[in-house]
Amino acid sequence: MSDSSVQIATVVISVAALIFSTTAAFWSLVYNRRQARAVAEANALTERAQREQAEPYVIVDIRPRIPGSSLLVLVIENIGQTLARNVRISVTPPLQTTLGAEKAEILNRAVGRHIATLPPNRRIPFVMDVGHQLFSSELPKVYEFQVDADGPFGRVGTLTYTVDLEALRDSALETDSVEWSAHQVAKHLGETVKTLGRQARSLDELSQQVQRGVELQESERPSEADVPDSAEPALPEIPPAPLSDDGDQA
Repeated sequence: MSDSSVQIATVVISVAALIFSTTAAFWSLVYNRRQARAVAEANALTERAQREQAEPYVIVDIRPRIPGSSLLVLVIENIGQTLARNVRISVTPPLQTTLGAEKAEILNRAVGRHIATLPPNRRIPFVMDVGHQLFSSELPKVYEFQVDADGPFGRVGTLTYTVDLEALRDSALETDSVEWSAHQVAKHLGETVKTLGRQARSLDELSQQVQRGVELQESERPSEADVPDSAEPALPEIPPAPLSDDGDQA
């Protein structure tokens, strides 16, 4: 092989090596950037999750007072782990109820009122309506609530809740829950206690009547001094007549 051929081969090999190393460096850079981006995103998600766990979480809902109850209540509750400050709530459309205009005014005033602080697990309920009355009326069944609040890191993002009361039309009559069963048991026990109380009073009155009857019979029974002695016949006393000399009665 001539010197020129060796030089050409050397140049080709060098160029190939340069291209290979450049390509490897490029893909290494791309990979490192992707890895860095993935780590940054993971760190951001972790930080966001930790921040959200440390923020208050104020919800607004309309639900049965207890499972199985037909009484619906409006509930404002902080289910987060920290104190909520400067809570502001708005609702569209304005709340309406079959319980009257005064009750509707109270409900709208409740959601429109500024709440200075709402501690964790604090629950504020308001009586809203009776299920069967609301569902048989023409009042709105869908409400949208917007909640703004401040947490330990500043303002919390606006939360939006859409409450569709039609979803409660059937579930409001659900009676399979433990809480409702306990409620029913307590109710039946109360009725049983009342029934036993009435029976006890009836027995007491009957006992008093029997006692008065016995006392009345005792008072009407004649005493022993008024009863004649049956062993001595009540014979009329006949005075003896004088006898004559011959033995005949005069």
